[in-house]
Parts: sequence; C-alpha cells; structure tokens
Amino acid sequence: MDLLLRVQRAGGLVVAGTDAPLDFVGISVHQNLRALVRHGFTPVEALRTATANAAEALGAAGTLGVVRPGARADLLVVDGDPLRDIAAAARVEQVLVDGYHHTVRELLAPYAGLPRKPAPATAPRPARWPDAVAPGPPPRADMIDWCRQPRGPPGHFAPPPSPGRARHRHTPDRPTDTP
Repeated sequence: MDLLLRVQRAGGLVVAGTDAPLDFVGISVHQNLRALVRHGFTPVEALRTATANAAEALGAAGTLGVVRPGARADLLVVDGDPLRDIAAAARVEQVLVDGYHHTVRELLAPYAGLPRKPAPATAPRPARWPDAVAPGPPPRADMIDWCRQPRGPPGHFAPPPSPGRARHRHTPDRPTDTP
C-alpha cells in the first residue's frame, strides 16, 4: 500500500481493483476503498480511484467517473458523508441508474422470499495454475509489439487495432463483438 500511496502522491494513476471472480465485486470494491484510506489515502483520493481514475485508465476521462452535464453517470445516495468517512460509501440507500430512481428495498424485494443458504464451511479449492487455463494460441505478434512500445501520456490506453477477428482462447473462430 505504501507504494500505491507514493505513486498517487507523485501524480501517478491509481485505480481501485477487486479480486473478482474470487469474491463479490461490490464488497471487494468497498474493502479496497477502506484499505486505501487506512493506509494513507484521503477518502476523496480513494473514491477517485474507483471513479475518475478508473475512467481515465479506460480512456473515458470526462465521460465516465464524473458528475457533470454530458457525462454518463449512475449515482448512489448513501447514509453519511463518504468524503469524511469512506465506510459511508457502502451504506447505499438509493440509486439512480439511466435516469431511473430505485431504493435498495425495491431492488431487493424480488429476492425477499428466497431461502438463504449458509456459506459452505470450506470453499472448494480452485484449480491450480496451469491446470485452470486451457491451452490456447500464442499471443498475437501485434499485441506483443504494442506492449514493447513506449506509452502515451499518463493514463493513456490504446490497444492495437484489431485485425477484424480476434482469436479467443476457448473459441478461436468467434468474431469480436465490436468491429
């Protein structure tokens, strides 16, 4: 964590992360934010790692991760002030998604009658590396070349153009979802 704080203070880009699929993303993000604050980030800096910094890392600065006219934003209404107490960010009471308002109670209502199953006492062991990864084709040469090229400005991410059809590890002949 000290390294992340030094990167942040030096003007570098720190982005919140999760351990998905090993845990639940919503829980993991909040644990990550709390850990950042516990290790020296301000609550504002921690929140930016999951919003504006994440958008910048994805090449969508100004469009995502900010609240302003013309930006795409889903909003959370929380119980408390996450700018002073980062734990308040997890106390969600309402959400605004694509212009629609929802309360947490409304969102959870369809699941109210479902039985709750206790978590297993011990989680199944994950497959070991490399057994967990199916063999696949080697990385594309243009991707390897791109990885060796110098980067653009901080936060800049522009992968090499796709040759039209990407090779996927498990389905090598499936076309990409984007042109």
